[in-house]
Amino acid sequence: MNNASSIEDNFPLIAQTLAQEGFKIVSGIQPAFEGMIREGGYDFEIIIRDINPSFESLPNVYLKEIPDKLTGLLPHVERNHKLCYLDTLGVFLDPFYPQRTTYVILDAIRNTLKKVSDPEQNQTDFAGEFHSYWHADTKCFLTTNEPKAESCIYEHKGLNGKPTKEIVFTSGGEQRDHWCELRNAQYDGFAFNDTAIIEMDDNPFIEVEKLWPPQNISDLLNWLKRVHPRVERKALLALLGIAKEYSAPKLIFQTQFGGPFGVSVKFSPSIKTMLGRYRVNKRKGKKSLSPKQMSTIRKILCAPTSSQSFFRLEINDVSERFVYERNLKTPSLKNRHIAIIGCGTVGGFAASLLQKAGAGTGNKGQLDLYDDDILKPGNLGRHLLGANYLYESKSDATRDLILQNTSTPVNIQSYSKLSSAQLNIIKEYDLVIDLTGNECFSNLLANKLVELRLGRKTAPKLLYAWIDANGYASRALLDDGSGACYRCLKIPDESRESGALKERYPLFSSHKVEEELSVIAHRCGESYIPFSAGISNAAAGMVQQMALESFSDNPGFRFRHESHSKKINKTQDSNPTRIKSCPCCSRLQT
Repeated sequence: MNNASSIEDNFPLIAQTLAQEGFKIVSGIQPAFEGMIREGGYDFEIIIRDINPSFESLPNVYLKEIPDKLTGLLPHVERNHKLCYLDTLGVFLDPFYPQRTTYVILDAIRNTLKKVSDPEQNQTDFAGEFHSYWHADTKCFLTTNEPKAESCIYEHKGLNGKPTKEIVFTSGGEQRDHWCELRNAQYDGFAFNDTAIIEMDDNPFIEVEKLWPPQNISDLLNWLKRVHPRVERKALLALLGIAKEYSAPKLIFQTQFGGPFGVSVKFSPSIKTMLGRYRVNKRKGKKSLSPKQMSTIRKILCAPTSSQSFFRLEINDVSERFVYERNLKTPSLKNRHIAIIGCGTVGGFAASLLQKAGAGTGNKGQLDLYDDDILKPGNLGRHLLGANYLYESKSDATRDLILQNTSTPVNIQSYSKLSSAQLNIIKEYDLVIDLTGNECFSNLLANKLVELRLGRKTAPKLLYAWIDANGYASRALLDDGSGACYRCLKIPDESRESGALKERYPLFSSHKVEEELSVIAHRCGESYIPFSAGISNAAAGMVQQMALESFSDNPGFRFRHESHSKKINKTQDSNPTRIKSCPCCSRLQT
């Protein structure tokens, strides 16, 4: 352990470790180290520079020379021979043990050089960092997964006030207008259906011995023909269809592992006439273009005089499929019909989190928000909404805020209070989430669910979540028909008068502790319990997780508890059974 010196004194220990591994210091404005590492039968001369003694940033590592027999493009090696050798995600570079951390870095360099020298490993690594070798000319955004897309060029003004040109590929109409509004875009109103999106079943294969990346449409098509012939045929047919109408078609190639990449090519005016004689028959039983015809089309498109410009596109995927499924371990909430009752301190954050998990997306997806309250100054300290929404309906404002922050339009509606007389509407949903924190309403909701089940009518799953113990605990219950209902969480208190109830899972160790933590603040007509926004977020996170799991093969525990104070009992998450004497759901047990 490095007890004798501070982190600022790490450099001599780092230098000593490198020297022990055969590296020599190189004089200069900043010290660097040169040495040799042998991997895969090759001697790699490397330079290590820009060493940060605290390891807050990684040292930069360069190959002084590429070994003679390693020709062509190499994975993890940038144009200036800089080596990309370590992803720090999940790796702890301990500043208190500089020698050991230096060995971690050297091991990472060795492992990377081993991959560089292994031809079989190369293509796997190329696929993972394909964009690093694509060297795109233009930044673009993709909001759709449809096979045909509309391109729109606009001017985006960033927070620094500097305008930049961007391109977005959308399904047109509402999706295009939503994106342009989201990006505060200035555009001339012109958009063109000049883009084809082509799915690639395999990862793009980089030919390390060939010139890379493609410099023109001929390079692109010839590369595809050699290594992805089926994709090349799709590209030819797409260009044939688009180039007859538009002079600057775009192709986007969607890959499973490396993400999308694209090109834009501007053809000469004569191309429309030259391609006019060829037609793609899409009707069943009709012959497609012959190999000879495809060859002729390829020659026309690849001729040096056919194209006037060629650009490689950096495609940033912001589509529903990418945004809502990338970070989830369970299926997203796409195409689910979900209702949130209560858009208060928990409901606002929960609505936002559920939308980020896909609620309101898909052709059948719908997210409905119910709340008849308005946002008041007292809500600002722990609500999703800010001062710009003061005295607006909480449900309307939550909807508006969510729509301002989604990459694609979502199906989300807002309504006023859902009264007990309207509860029959819950049968229209896949999942109803009660975030009112109102025990009376929650019991009425539980009763309506029992009535639907008794009548063998369509009944949703019901998820309750609330802040309990005067702000010192968060709890949630999923009623999917297999266990306890909401009313089952209260049981008779035999030590008190008839009809008295107590918590099935006690929150406080004693009545004295309960009195100590009772902090209801009274204000005429507006009593409230003080607790921070962090508590609201904890409950909202519980809602998101349980909602996702409720549609998965592993729904997890139906009752969950989180304590926010040492004085609150630590209740284990569980799957509570129905209480036989429950006045609400006992009817289902007979």
